[in-house]
Amino acid sequence: ADPTLTLLRRYHKTSNHPGRSLVFDTKPQSLPDHVGMSNGKNLASARQLLDGAVAAIENARRLVSDAKKLRNSGSAPTGYALAVLAMEEASKAFSWVITAKSAATNEQTIEVPSEGHPQRLLRVQLVLETMRQHFHETSSTSEKELIQRAIELARIDNLAKQRGFYVDLKNGHVQDPNEIQPDAASEICETAEGIIGLAMIGMIYPNSRVSD
Repeated sequence: ADPTLTLLRRYHKTSNHPGRSLVFDTKPQSLPDHVGMSNGKNLASARQLLDGAVAAIENARRLVSDAKKLRNSGSAPTGYALAVLAMEEASKAFSWVITAKSAATNEQTIEVPSEGHPQRLLRVQLVLETMRQHFHETSSTSEKELIQRAIELARIDNLAKQRGFYVDLKNGHVQDPNEIQPDAASEICETAEGIIGLAMIGMIYPNSRVSD
């Protein structure tokens, strides 16, 4: 199972945090191999999920490359937004790999996880926060605090992505994409590259039950 989901499910048993609307469920539903798209469900074989994950990783790498080019050419806001999109793509790949690995065979048909942008960013932040705690940056942080922080950071990333594209008006203040500085774009590009790397590691993790 997706380890980030395990954290979230345990958290939401004892919390009414408003972020619970971000909860997502990628638990695969096993279905007969002959069943295709039905009842609005998006179905695929484990092999197809892995193929999709590879394509998502390649797309995430392209998005980061484009983000860097935009940052270097003076368009940091759009570069920032593209880097956040790259993290979402890498998160999608991770979700698809985890789901595919739960299958008994390459050809087993399972439901493709359905997630929104906030859910994918939440997975990213849960992974990052767990790593920070592991490396003692936040060693005193409780599991509940870790998840609350991840929820808030995912919300901020999602809003920042939109700010990279759109002008908005909040409480009489015009929010211009150009308020996003090059240093911020550089930092988010580095984070996106790290998340892509983690997703690639997940794809080759040796405990997979799906072989080539």
